[in-house]
Amino acid sequence: MRRWLAVPILCLLAAPSVRAQDAPEQLLPAATQFYLRWDGISAHKDAYAKTALGKMMAGDTGVFITNVFNQVQDGLGSLLTVEQLLRGEAPEKLAERQADAAEASKLLGMLAQNGFLIGIEVRSLEPPSAQATLVLPNAGTNPKPAIGALRLAISLARGKVTEKKISDRTVYSLSEGPVHLT
Repeated sequence: MRRWLAVPILCLLAAPSVRAQDAPEQLLPAATQFYLRWDGISAHKDAYAKTALGKMMAGDTGVFITNVFNQVQDGLGSLLTVEQLLRGEAPEKLAERQADAAEASKLLGMLAQNGFLIGIEVRSLEPPSAQATLVLPNAGTNPKPAIGALRLAISLARGKVTEKKISDRTVYSLSEGPVHLT
């Protein structure tokens, strides 16, 4: 099982050597077969402002959607807390999940600002084996939204996230059956 974690850990350790303004594609495996890159809204701000959607979002529709998103976020936080209290969760775990939920809510804004890259390598069809690599440009300065979203999703699915210190980095990992996430 440790050999499964070796490649993602090595990729994670190599990641700081490539800055976001350099080619983030360098972080994808050489054998990547499917590739998607989105630069985010801010890279195309002027063109976006000229579209019908951009004009709508600059007005009352944008204010409405922002307020609805905030209310849904508040409602989900309360719902998660009540459900988990009724299940008998420890207060420390609840506080941790609420902190993760607060950080996870910032993920969409981070993606809209900086974009993302995803590369998929299908290694074999029988048995199925694939590797997906997600790169979040400029997330190194504030990785909390991405980490919070992952930790929240895993904890709600009742998975177990392990945390290890490697040199001066904190590495989070999950191993559930054939899925290994680092």
